[in-house]
Amino acid sequence: MLLRSTGGCASLAAGLVSLGLLGGPPGCTEELTGTDSSTSGTTETGSRDSGDTAPTDSDTDTAPTGPVDADGDGYDNRYDCDDTDPEVHPNADDRTQDGVDQDCDGLDGDDRDLDGYKTELVGGPDCDDEDPAVNPAAEDVPWDDFDQDCSGSDLHTFTSIDAYDTFLCGVATTGQAWCWNGAGWKLEAPTASYSAVSAGRAHACGITTDGETLCWGSDYDGEIADVPTAGLASISAGSKLTCGILDDLSVACWGNDEYDQLDVPAGEFSLVDAEHYSAGALGIDGIIHYWGGSGLGDPKVWPVPPPTGTYRGLGIHSGAYCAVSTGGELVCWAGASAIVDHIPAGSNYTQLHVGRYHACALDDLGHVTCWGEDYYSTGTISDTPTTPGWVQVVTTTSDSCALDTDGVVTCWGCCEAPPGSL
Repeated sequence: MLLRSTGGCASLAAGLVSLGLLGGPPGCTEELTGTDSSTSGTTETGSRDSGDTAPTDSDTDTAPTGPVDADGDGYDNRYDCDDTDPEVHPNADDRTQDGVDQDCDGLDGDDRDLDGYKTELVGGPDCDDEDPAVNPAAEDVPWDDFDQDCSGSDLHTFTSIDAYDTFLCGVATTGQAWCWNGAGWKLEAPTASYSAVSAGRAHACGITTDGETLCWGSDYDGEIADVPTAGLASISAGSKLTCGILDDLSVACWGNDEYDQLDVPAGEFSLVDAEHYSAGALGIDGIIHYWGGSGLGDPKVWPVPPPTGTYRGLGIHSGAYCAVSTGGELVCWAGASAIVDHIPAGSNYTQLHVGRYHACALDDLGHVTCWGEDYYSTGTISDTPTTPGWVQVVTTTSDSCALDTDGVVTCWGCCEAPPGSL
């Protein structure tokens, strides 16, 4: 558009006046002429007539249509639940319950107990945001039916554990005996304070701190009814057989006698282990003794005699026999080839436990070694922990479990979850 003026006050501003875009200069009454080539090729020349409308300064501000950060807190109104208050935005401190949702998460106060952990209601790890003593860093008090560390269950700690097939038992740090399996089945023990407990296939036995022997569960062949009244120093429950070492160091067995399992040897013993067909024991001189049936072919015929030498550990299950020599070496004979033919090397083992398909041993540094067949392909061998510090290891049919120095049970394999549901 080109503008021209014929008077003394003609200027660009005068041209803008003629377009209604700008107020005219004060005192300017001269006629303006110009050419407006912006309207479809027509030309308008002359002075303002009565039909023209005087320009006015009546522009109205329009609210912005995009994101706005009205309170200048760095968060626009798409994310800021109160864009008039700079103290309210998604990164604000909203720990306390004060009637204001400062961090825009839909909850007033996400760390109400001020323990440094947000509540589970907003995706945090605090399972009780009303109690500052409950959070993931808290120490869980064992056996108080209260989950202080938000692990999902109360902490259960033990002084010892034992296993047979799919069954686990342990003496709790409270003195109570507990028996369970991975399917959630529990075998409730008589109320007492226990010093030892042993798991059988469908029964369990324990020794109380008062020296009484108690057995509970299935009683197929007198495993429960025929418990000796004499005091026991140790106990081992098997399938339908239980044996123990009496206070005078002799051996006593009760339950199934199909293969003369109750025909125990004379002598003094330091350790006994019972299974279904037979039992074995270590004399105080370290010599291995076993009796009953072999469970292999003709159950009353022993295909392999016990090894010579002296030993400090012994394990028996389903006809498989293993021992720890006094020099710390592992020896296995008879039974499943997966166990007998794959014995780990080393000379620093202190204890072992033999299961139906595999065995595990513990060395003097607390390392666990497992070998044999992972029958159910559940990691009973491959998932064995590599860290030291374990104090006991046991095997079930499809799992391995170990007890650490804190009394916590850890299991790997198929089904024998730690006793969190007790």
